[in-house]
Amino acid sequence: MLYLTLFIGLAGAFYLQDKMKAAKLYTIFLTILAAFRYGIGADYFAYEFLYKQLKPFVIPEILFGTEKQEVGFRALGSFIKTFGLSYQTYVAILAAITLYYIYRICVRYSKNPMLSMVIYYAFFYFVWVYSGLRQGLAMSVGAFYLLEALRSDTIEKRKEFYKASILLLTIHTSSIIFMVFYVLVRFIPWNRKWMMLTIAASILFAFIPLGNLVEMLSEKIPFLLRLSYYLDDAFTLKELFSIQVLARLGLLSIVLYYYNELSLVSPMMKKIADVYLLSFVFYFLLQFSELTAARIAVYGRLMEIIIFTRIVYLRRPKLEGTVFLLGLLLLTSFYFVKEVETMKEQSGLIILDKEWVPYISVFTKEEQYYNTYFYYIMHYVGKDPTPRNYHMRE
Repeated sequence: MLYLTLFIGLAGAFYLQDKMKAAKLYTIFLTILAAFRYGIGADYFAYEFLYKQLKPFVIPEILFGTEKQEVGFRALGSFIKTFGLSYQTYVAILAAITLYYIYRICVRYSKNPMLSMVIYYAFFYFVWVYSGLRQGLAMSVGAFYLLEALRSDTIEKRKEFYKASILLLTIHTSSIIFMVFYVLVRFIPWNRKWMMLTIAASILFAFIPLGNLVEMLSEKIPFLLRLSYYLDDAFTLKELFSIQVLARLGLLSIVLYYYNELSLVSPMMKKIADVYLLSFVFYFLLQFSELTAARIAVYGRLMEIIIFTRIVYLRRPKLEGTVFLLGLLLLTSFYFVKEVETMKEQSGLIILDKEWVPYISVFTKEEQYYNTYFYYIMHYVGKDPTPRNYHMRE
């Protein structure tokens, strides 16, 4: 099912005439897949555990909730729980909101909304719809209102963006990066030369051993204390030439190569490219914590679904266009396989004698089991005294 969804999406992106209608139907289908999934997604059972801890009334949860998630996210879950809705319904609601805003972004800004939705499915869906529910929600909503504010810089749009940004801070604090993107893109007249120099400077900055400073200041600053748990060793040439960094350098190089052509498409497309490239600046600036860097940068990397689609339709030599299109199809396929395999491993999904990762739904959940800590906690503690051979995650 997961693989077929990709193939159908790619076929529809190039062979269906009504791309808007196709994108809408594809989004609905992705929402259904997310709503009825069971166990797949690194934090599926962790969020189930957290949902069960929420109080069924919003005010008591805000005042006396015991979990550490942002208050807005806990309040949202508590509000849903007030109606007696199950965890599966809660998951479905979050997926629907996330995909709704992604769909709106694609319809508003993409040359081919269907292709953009397929790229989202391959690149981001399994992480930010199936696993990182909080950040996935903040990412989709925040990106929509950021682009709206950049597209039409009116008082009304700015107010909507500010309100959304403040609200999203209570969902996931890292979404503050949207405000930074807005200021940098709105008030600085970027061009390819200055963008290249800024990225180069950020790479050099990455070699400064800031981890020690963060660790020292974490004793006095609560926010840095939380960040200190994710500190890495100093950034070196070895890290610079690692697969994850080289892959990012390759992606940003593609956009830099087409930067001037994208800028000529429209002022808005230039702003989208600026947001995307600036995300790599923050990725390198935050290299003292690679996990934090990746999670911050992904807010801007979401623009890939718009930019790569637009590059397909740029006017250029036929051979170059064909090579890029084939490269995009290969990248999408490889990225999809990587994400599915990663999801399988992080979900703890045990698959015997199967070459493909299956789609597990609420209707087939009894056929699988999972080697994860929270699956054990949710389904076996206090019920079965027999020890289980699970590789529990801390």
